[in-house]
Formats: sequence, C-alpha cells, structure tokens
Amino acid sequence: MFYYNKRQKELPKGVIYLEGCYIEELHDEEKTNKYGFKLGYLQEPTIEFLLYCDKKEERDEWVRFLNDFIK
Repeated sequence: MFYYNKRQKELPKGVIYLEGCYIEELHDEEKTNKYGFKLGYLQEPTIEFLLYCDKKEERDEWVRFLNDFIK
C-alpha cells in the first residue's frame, strides 16, 4: 500500500507491505479527535503504522477492506 505526503503528489512517500501484517482498531478518539487503526507485524513488533480518519465510518471501511485483503 503506497502512502503520500499530499493528495496531489505523483510519487509516494513510502510503502507499507501488507503481507504478514495485522490490523487493530485504536480507541483514542477522545484524545486525538480522530478514528484510528494500527497496522503491525507479528514478526517485527517494532514496526507499526498508526493511521487516522476523520470519521468512524471511514475508519471502519478501511479496516474491513484491509482485513479482507490480508486474509
């Protein structure tokens, strides 16, 4: 999965390899005012990506899509 600094950028800032990862919903909306989830790796516990959305529905859609993809 590629990620970018800004929407209009042509070149990605980086890539997140989804093979071997797990997804965990974050429940820190009260502190962050965002809805987040974490991508992590069982084999590399020090590598984690925290991703946030403005809406709970958007976060839930990402989590559902990614869970279907990594199965």
